[in-house]
Amino acid sequence: MEELEKNLDRNIGFINQADVKTAFSSTVLFAATGYAIEVVKLPQDPGTVLRLFLYVLWLLILCTFTFAAYQIYQGISPKTQSKIVDRTLIYFGDISQLTSKKFSESRMKLTPDELKNQLIDQIYITSIIASSKMDYARRALFSTGLYLVMIFVAALLGMRS
Repeated sequence: MEELEKNLDRNIGFINQADVKTAFSSTVLFAATGYAIEVVKLPQDPGTVLRLFLYVLWLLILCTFTFAAYQIYQGISPKTQSKIVDRTLIYFGDISQLTSKKFSESRMKLTPDELKNQLIDQIYITSIIASSKMDYARRALFSTGLYLVMIFVAALLGMRS
């Protein structure tokens, strides 16, 4: 039983790590956006190759921002596809739907084997959530890094015009 609890705690730790990465991406993405709006300027010469390149770069920057913001949003609120397991006495969402008395009664009736099965179910569910959150966090970090590089290039090119 102790091994199962450690496994569940480890999965919850992975979820927390993904949340930290997602929060970092969000902070950097929106701070860089403020910088870009303030610093990056388009050249004044109409029809120059540099101006056309910067317009295309701005379009790519906008697409990258949108993708990164979407990954951040999805990472903050991942959802499991459907009800994977029946109601458990471990998951806070299921517990919160019970009255205090009903929860207490149900918990007291739970046999050690039933508790073990519920822990196993919860480990499975948190594994799915952790995996999903980590995937979104990785994509958010990558796209935010790409966004920073493009902003930096646009700022340099904008200053040269």
